[in-house]
Amino acid sequence: QAHILLDCGEDNICKPDLKISVKSELEKIYIGDDSPLTLIVNTQNQGEGAYEAELLAYIPPQADFIGVVRNYERLSRLSCAFKSENNTRMVVCDLGNPMKAGTNLEVGLRFSVHQLSEMDTSVNFDLKIHSTNAFNSESPVVSWQVGLAVLAAVEIRGVSTPDQLFLPIPNWQPKEDPKTEEDVGPLVQQIYELRNNGPSAFSKAMLELLWPYKYKNNTLLYIIKFDTEGPMNCTTDVEINPLNLKITSTQGEEKNETHAVDDSRNRNRKRRDVAKNEGEFENLNCGVAECLKITCPVGHLERGRSAILYIRARLWTQTFINKENQNHSYSLKTSASYSVIEMPYKNLSYDLPSNSTVVNTYVMWVQPEIKQPVPYWVIILAVLAGLLLLGLLVFVMYKVGFFKRVRPPQEEQEREQLQPQENGDGAVEA
Repeated sequence: QAHILLDCGEDNICKPDLKISVKSELEKIYIGDDSPLTLIVNTQNQGEGAYEAELLAYIPPQADFIGVVRNYERLSRLSCAFKSENNTRMVVCDLGNPMKAGTNLEVGLRFSVHQLSEMDTSVNFDLKIHSTNAFNSESPVVSWQVGLAVLAAVEIRGVSTPDQLFLPIPNWQPKEDPKTEEDVGPLVQQIYELRNNGPSAFSKAMLELLWPYKYKNNTLLYIIKFDTEGPMNCTTDVEINPLNLKITSTQGEEKNETHAVDDSRNRNRKRRDVAKNEGEFENLNCGVAECLKITCPVGHLERGRSAILYIRARLWTQTFINKENQNHSYSLKTSASYSVIEMPYKNLSYDLPSNSTVVNTYVMWVQPEIKQPVPYWVIILAVLAGLLLLGLLVFVMYKVGFFKRVRPPQEEQEREQLQPQENGDGAVEA
């Protein structure tokens, strides 16, 4: 006869007391966020042994099982597997056979949550412990709910190229009847980007630009054209390019022209630090100048996507070279603002983001550096000093015998030196 030690008490009937608790590092999930959701599941048996005990975690339609967390020492390294039965998806983890009395195991289950609909408000997980015991074979089902939230971090950025223009322009004269854009003045290009950094998307937004157009009935920045990229269309309250100026520069020439204007100023003038000399500029914003309004409705924008506005303009140089505007520096301020109007989440509460930025284009009047002629007395003094130095050098060379040259011997003298010397007896000394 075989005796099996069941450790089930005096009645030899095992009655486990299975309990389960769940917690998560995330209090809410932002729609569109790719960060995984980790559930820390604690399983306990406070009764007698539970046979073939398993943890069952039912996966909601919005989630997928990634794996078990194994890089924490306090977590048990359980064997878990994904199973699907009758359209029910679950994660099954082995808790032991038997799961002895007093056992306390903690496991981390990691899920990805991404298949969310516009009607969802939360993600629900149901968990329980199952065993093959005849009594108390299962723990109570624990439902863990993670709320959904909406967050769209939208930003607006603007840049002016170039951001500094220098006047007067050498060898440039205004034309009474301009035909091409080059007849007006230097090129100014501005770019505005509305970017959704997510994680959530938005459905509709509005981008508005206030562009300094005229000052005292004189044109400031003359817009030639504008283009858009992304789900955005723009309109203006003033006609663009009413003179129908012809565009003469290609994209490559535009870059060269922009650099040429800037480089010529650098060669002939001292470039200022505009950040330190902001007080020297007269601000031409919409409170002072007449502004043109550009309105751009923006459509659905997902995380990481942008809507971009490109503006091509020319500085109306004639305005700034008038006598009343000469020797003055100006800061042309373009303000851009956006506001999100709608988001595609009907059952969630959220804040509609909005913000603004200002782009400066500085027009600086810099007097050219006039080279003063060298005075005649300086030239005469330099010549005299040079002559004095030359004479001193000649005198020193004379003193050291530099001019005493050794002349070559004459032919007769050479013969006398080559004839042998005779002694008194007429004998020739050998």
